[in-house]
Amino acid sequence: MKPNQEVQIRDPFIYVDRKENKYYMYGSTDQNIWGGKGTGFDVWIGNDLENWVGPYPVFRPDLNFYSDENFWAPEVHYYQGGLLYVCHLFIKRKW
Repeated sequence: MKPNQEVQIRDPFIYVDRKENKYYMYGSTDQNIWGGKGTGFDVWIGNDLENWVGPYPVFRPDLNFYSDENFWAPEVHYYQGGLLYVCHLFIKRKW
């Protein structure tokens, strides 16, 4: 377990699982999300919003993914019986 001050995360978003009584903290992995290639998003799991287990990778782009930098502000929402993942990323190519 790691206390808040030892967790490296940017743009945290907390998803509350009321059935399991757990908190899922999603966030950007890179210390500087504006510089260079993006790593992806991680999740940390906790019971009290102060101590966390993780990180566990949630998203890592493959080589064919349409963006490879500036991944930020992930969110997770319960929607129509499942989890909906939303994030922001920078896309260089023109459509």
